[in-house]
Amino acid sequence: MFFDYELTESERDAAENPPTKSSIWPQLALNEKSKKNYELLEIYFDNELRQWSEFLTADDQACFDIAINSWQAYREAEATFAAGQYEGGTIAPMVYWLKAAELTKSKLESLENERATLRKM
Repeated sequence: MFFDYELTESERDAAENPPTKSSIWPQLALNEKSKKNYELLEIYFDNELRQWSEFLTADDQACFDIAINSWQAYREAEATFAAGQYEGGTIAPMVYWLKAAELTKSKLESLENERATLRKM
């Protein structure tokens, strides 16, 4: 499962026609694209969480919410750590969003598979 979107005209222009070779515009466009890819994954992730809530008991939902909140804190810490390796650099935001997306995609796939297995029982 791969999520992508097309660059806007201004992003494309910034990436294709930087004012100078040392310009940071292409990197800024990549940073924005990686953030938008993450945001799209987050929409799918939130939808998956809603699907889980449809068949969990109240007690199970409470435990599930605690687990998801803990996982989200872990994702934030991992993405922050990954980006921290490039602190001060223009690539740091892209590294953050790519790591957050990677972890979200993995968790989303895990939740989808687990829910499918539970539904078969």
